[in-house]
Amino acid sequence: MCGIGGYIGKSKKPKITYELATCLFDYLELRGTDAAGIWGTETGKKNRVIYHKEPGRSSDFIKLDIWKRLEKLKPNLLLMHARATSPGVGHASDNKNNHPFVSSGHNIGMIHNGRVSEADFLKEKYQIRSDTDSEVLLRMYEHGSSRDDDLDLDVETSVASRLKGLKDIWSLVHEGAMAVAFGEYIDPDTRYLFLFRNQHRPLWIAD
Repeated sequence: MCGIGGYIGKSKKPKITYELATCLFDYLELRGTDAAGIWGTETGKKNRVIYHKEPGRSSDFIKLDIWKRLEKLKPNLLLMHARATSPGVGHASDNKNNHPFVSSGHNIGMIHNGRVSEADFLKEKYQIRSDTDSEVLLRMYEHGSSRDDDLDLDVETSVASRLKGLKDIWSLVHEGAMAVAFGEYIDPDTRYLFLFRNQHRPLWIAD
């Protein structure tokens, strides 16, 4: 059991957005108290990626300097995760096992609620850097996105490549429980948020 949350979009009232995100992250602790982490992209000319995770409660995380700096950074995409460690999939005391999981350049961030029961055999195919089953979803997404085959879809090329990664996940994960958010920074004007779930986990979207 874990808590995931976040938002996408440039806020017209950043202070209120920051306060709402703080309240949401604090509340996510109900779903997990072992570790907390964030991944996001900043607005403005610098367009930095924001990424930090550590063992501990989200109620303590929002007191850290990295969280307080978010009010000035004004992210236009933010993912938040409060982790409850599942037995046998990487203890939270080793920070590599905590969420978000990121690409090598940190331009992709992923958070997951659930348990990927197929991870044991999928880890043999994909390069997993932690002991956590969730990470396999990110590596599958990266691997599928880099394939040369085409999807017969009327969408722009960059979106089609991401859908190939999602297709790999849906093709190979049948029994696992998934509520997942992928965030990706492309360039100063482009970022993506992909959300998906299966019948084993809820996922709510508010506009």
